[in-house]
Amino acid sequence: MNAVREDYEKALAARQAIEDRILEGKTLNGLGSVHWRLGEYEKAMAYYDRGRDVPAGNGDMGGVGISLTYKGTVTTRPAASSTPKDAMKKRTRYSKSTGVRNK
Repeated sequence: MNAVREDYEKALAARQAIEDRILEGKTLNGLGSVHWRLGEYEKAMAYYDRGRDVPAGNGDMGGVGISLTYKGTVTTRPAASSTPKDAMKKRTRYSKSTGVRNK
C-alpha cells in the first residue's frame, strides 16, 4: 500500500505543478482512500477535507459532494472510533462543521 501512496503523492505533485485543480482534488481524495484502507482515519479525513476545498474553490459542487461522501464513510465507520459514543460525537461534529445532517 505504501507504493500506491507514493504514486498518488507523485501524481499530486505533478497535478499541482500544472495547476490542474480538478485532478488535484481527485488525487487528494485518492490519498484519503489510501489512508482509510491503512486504518489511518484522521489522515484520511484531512485528505478528504483538502479534496473538498480544491473543487469548492472552483465552484465544482459535484467534487465537493464526492469528498463529503468519502469523509462521511470514514466518520460513520465504527472502526474509526473506539466506542459507539465516540462515533456519534464524531458524526455530530462532522454534521455541525459541514451543515450536512444524517437522517
